Amino acid sequence: MESVIVGCIVSNNPIFAIARIARSIFREGNGKRVFAAMIPLQAYLDDSSDGKKEQVVCAGAVVGNELNWPLLEEAWLERLKQDEIEYFRTTECKGVHGAFYKLRRKYGYSGAQAIARKLRDDLEAILLAHPWYGFGIAALVSDYLEVWNSVPDAKLFYREDPTEATFSTIFFEIAAHAQDISPEYQVAYIIDDSSYSGIIAEAFKGLKHNHPNLPIARLAPLDDKKTPALQMADLFANITKDSFLQWLIDGKPKITGFDHKWQNHVAVLGRWDKEHMLKSIEKNLKDPRYAAGLFPKRSTQKFKRQLRHDEKMRRKALIKSIGARNEK
Repeated sequence: MESVIVGCIVSNNPIFAIARIARSIFREGNGKRVFAAMIPLQAYLDDSSDGKKEQVVCAGAVVGNELNWPLLEEAWLERLKQDEIEYFRTTECKGVHGAFYKLRRKYGYSGAQAIARKLRDDLEAILLAHPWYGFGIAALVSDYLEVWNSVPDAKLFYREDPTEATFSTIFFEIAAHAQDISPEYQVAYIIDDSSYSGIIAEAFKGLKHNHPNLPIARLAPLDDKKTPALQMADLFANITKDSFLQWLIDGKPKITGFDHKWQNHVAVLGRWDKEHMLKSIEKNLKDPRYAAGLFPKRSTQKFKRQLRHDEKMRRKALIKSIGARNEK
């Protein structure tokens, strides 16, 4: 499917905001902007939604190159170490469970909550002090399902679950923005292996098929407990989700409750609403590739056992392909 973002960029001047971050992510050479050491740009992604996926389904990403991550991850891990927390997940931090449960035994529930909030504040400060930029895409569930249920052609391109649509859009936006900044590099997309699914893989596969000229390198799952950048993506996806829940209340795109402190790190904050979905369906139907049968065909008749087998094989192949990195 064609992924065209609607919504807005969260900044009074998005061009300057992105440029400030880009100068830290890219180096100038011989009068031409080139990718630092020609290392692929890395986009770490995660998803977030309200508890029952009744209002918004979001995908969030933190983006930088391989030269930017070591110092940021070192500072992130050092801060976690201060409270003897092994890894960060937003839900566990908010609920003081999982990796944060040990704080309850030491400080009691209310004390543990205060320490967890302070830890999150400090991790946000670490993010704000380093070069990266973020993308957030949210599907408004009521709008999405209204179109999906009432427009028969919607089922030709989209699943009932909006997850694929949000990931397809954020994959596209990251690659398109990256291509505008520097055409020489490739983008590697990295997601949490526990949330990796055939749906996300299909979104990636469809994007590569429909946009062969975009600088897309690969999609790979990693363990978020061992990958601080994925923990950062989890945090930013949660911030994205909160901003869109507020968007539903006041109709204004903003990172709520944070005094716009994130605005110079946000490249795109877009929403998938009724208007966007209808325009996307119309555009797809008019695309000559659709008439020629060149759009990827979605398998809808497979039995659940075959779907599980296909996903297992896909996951196994991806994990094997990045095994060397995991061992590091």
